[in-house]
Amino acid sequence: MFSELDDYLKEFEMDEYALDYWYDEGFSIAQDMLPQFIEEDWKQLKEQLKNRSLGWKRRLGYCLHDYESLKEIEILCELIDTEDDELFEIVIDSLRSHNIQMILNLNAIKQEH
Repeated sequence: MFSELDDYLKEFEMDEYALDYWYDEGFSIAQDMLPQFIEEDWKQLKEQLKNRSLGWKRRLGYCLHDYESLKEIEILCELIDTEDDELFEIVIDSLRSHNIQMILNLNAIKQEH
């Protein structure tokens, strides 16, 4: 499933390309892929994140806000380490929609390691 999401986000990674469609419908198609991820998909996503373009990361960050998942929060924590103001704002907006207890649990887990 990761490769499907990856290919889909690559279609929209250019800032000028189909932004109206992305914000109207495209993001929800990508969002619908996330609940189908298995552990291996999340692992691939985390490994490939550093190799993806800024536009790809922005689209991904925008998708990670409805599905309550500790894995999503972990990815958002990876994305927040950026110099790009737009990506930073997208990540903050996405984190706001997650259950605060999940975020606190993730913070506790990271402090243990």
